[in-house]
Amino acid sequence: TTALNHLRPPINFERYCTTVLFNHFSTENCEVASPTAATATNELNPFTWSDITDLFTDPNDSNHKSHNYIPSDHPNLALFRRSTSEQVLYEEHKNYLTKNWKSPYDYLVYSKFGEEFGFEKELIQAVDDPSQEKVTWDSNSNGLYLVEAPEGFRYQCNPSLSQASDYTIQNGMTYLKLVLNDFPYDVEEGIHHWCLWKIGGTSRTEGILKEELQWALHELNSYPSDGIDWCSSLFANENELTGSDVSAIDKFSTFYWVNPPHLQSMPEIHHAHILCKPTSKIGKEDGLSSPPPV
Repeated sequence: TTALNHLRPPINFERYCTTVLFNHFSTENCEVASPTAATATNELNPFTWSDITDLFTDPNDSNHKSHNYIPSDHPNLALFRRSTSEQVLYEEHKNYLTKNWKSPYDYLVYSKFGEEFGFEKELIQAVDDPSQEKVTWDSNSNGLYLVEAPEGFRYQCNPSLSQASDYTIQNGMTYLKLVLNDFPYDVEEGIHHWCLWKIGGTSRTEGILKEELQWALHELNSYPSDGIDWCSSLFANENELTGSDVSAIDKFSTFYWVNPPHLQSMPEIHHAHILCKPTSKIGKEDGLSSPPPV
């Protein structure tokens, strides 16, 4: 089985930058019509589903899909961004992690996978000496998110991401967690940005597999309503997941992809992005027809 990575159809990047982006930041919304122009409030407009469709589908292909995989080397992936307000929150969150956690990965693994997958949060003295005595933290009394560590201490996750990766690979296991992105890209209301996180597999370089993303899409289709309060977990043994047809997924349409390394904020843990919009909110103006197979 191969990971989803670098095959992409030919695309005229210059054409997209000069037409689609010009339309996205048109004179109706900007003081100056240019690909980098901002609104009067210094905030770029959120991407609509039509914008995303224009950026990531071939305009000459009449066979539009409802579930669209974007190859990792697609140049337009670099155009995604957070809103200004979301970016401010993201920077504040990074400051919190610097002051209170051993590393961003310790926080990520514990907050996403947590005790369900056997991860614990511990206190360690805030020094670089790894031999310092560890203190177990009672997460039940202090919660999970954005708890400040006592002065002179930092949190760490046990086992670490590296230890968990070695364990799962050696035992032919994969951990998957499907959750909403804490700091989503700037997309219009009604589009939800999900992340699929992965630990393990057959090797550290395996990446996200096609059948793992298909599992995530089917999980999303099983959620009630828009599923914004839901998440999914999976402990998979080697070869347990098999490819599945996504043509029966009818509650929403998607674009999904794995960012190239230079666009990943957390490159040491494999993860994929899924933009999801309920089918009932997608009309003919978006250029999408009934769901065919991926």
